[in-house]
Amino acid sequence: MAKTNTRTAIMEGLVHEHIPYEVDMLFATYRKLLAGEPDVIFHNALIESFAIHARALIDGGSRHRLPAATALSLRCCGSAS
Repeated sequence: MAKTNTRTAIMEGLVHEHIPYEVDMLFATYRKLLAGEPDVIFHNALIESFAIHARALIDGGSRHRLPAATALSLRCCGSAS
């Protein structure tokens, strides 16, 4: 019983907190990248940030069986139909 409650709490945390945060950050860095940034170091930091948030969604989706998280990360870039 405790294992089920723990698993449910983890899934609720993912759905209500972690996934929305990662999606928000993914979109925010994507918009900043589209806007252009003359500072090469800042531009590279945005690319790295985008990759980290995309990877968190992809890894979270495979680890916790949430394929929708992967689809969200791909849709952000227009890769998914």
